[in-house]
Amino acid sequence: MCLPVNTKKSPKQHKNKTAEDIIVAILELEDYLNLCPSLLELDAGFVAYNSDGVVTRATFSCVDGYHLNTNEIIECASGVWQDQAPTCVCEAQSIPEHGNMTLSEDLMVATFTCDLGYILVGSSNSVCQSDGTGWNNVPPSCKLCADIPAIESGSGLLSTDGLQTTVTFQFLLVALIQHNVG
Repeated sequence: MCLPVNTKKSPKQHKNKTAEDIIVAILELEDYLNLCPSLLELDAGFVAYNSDGVVTRATFSCVDGYHLNTNEIIECASGVWQDQAPTCVCEAQSIPEHGNMTLSEDLMVATFTCDLGYILVGSSNSVCQSDGTGWNNVPPSCKLCADIPAIESGSGLLSTDGLQTTVTFQFLLVALIQHNVG
């Protein structure tokens, strides 16, 4: 684990010093305590630190198949990081032909649906694994539904929930009424 490097010396112990010496010691202590706190290591990625003595920079990178969800570099001054550390998220999965994909706000869950007239073959959800192994499922495909036969004296109404297409048949009832006059 890489940690910010403290290049400053710890404050010296002062015994029987003047007020000026005590003020210098307090300033040294404040300077010593202004270190940037360590950031957590990235799942599926790395962080490297460097400092010019005033500003500490954390540079983030991800393993193959992942990318950062925000800035690659964040800075810390006076002991405070100026931004949140990024996370590594999976590269986007392919969108199935005749289908759609939506990603969760954190980019870690992909949900797949198919267009009207198609059924989903495979899993409708895929989760980006934070351990560097990628998506937990392969992208699904969308398969064309079988032809719907023509219906005499009726019709078929197609609908989809994104996973499957259904057809609702409507038939016209024709009745022949014969009346004999006697």
